[in-house]
Amino acid sequence: MGAHDIGDDAVASIEAAYDGRWRAWISDIGRWWAARTDPLTAAELGIGCLPFLGADNPDELTRLINDQEELRASAAPRPPARPRPATDA
Repeated sequence: MGAHDIGDDAVASIEAAYDGRWRAWISDIGRWWAARTDPLTAAELGIGCLPFLGADNPDELTRLINDQEELRASAAPRPPARPRPATDA
């Protein structure tokens, strides 16, 4: 198993650990990134929630995501999601 495979496995593990709330990837220069898959409210942004996180390794990225998950949980309750209108394609 090569380094690329190990990185792919770590990315998949990070995404699975957070039930798809975060998407992770490794940049061409080896930096680890994660992006939220749903938008933040103004209140969440106001308390320091971030839409993107960058780290030097998967352990650091996981720690940062955990911190963000705890921070978001401390925010006021989120309004229920609005159903998206159907589109005729």
